[in-house]
Amino acid sequence: MTTIKDDFVILADGQKMPKVGFGIYKLTNSQALSEQVATAYQNGYRLFDTAQLYKNEAALGQALANL
Repeated sequence: MTTIKDDFVILADGQKMPKVGFGIYKLTNSQALSEQVATAYQNGYRLFDTAQLYKNEAALGQALANL
């Protein structure tokens, strides 16, 4: 059985990208975002969807740095 930890797409440059990501669109509270990202990471997520529009890029970066 394939799990989230080993389900990748091989990109044109040979790099692997996870097929399943964790979206953080509506997570604006830094504490909640940090907790959710930590839980997602513990469960195998390695792709975190973010965009400048979400206005939470710095909080995501800090949450990942804290892992």
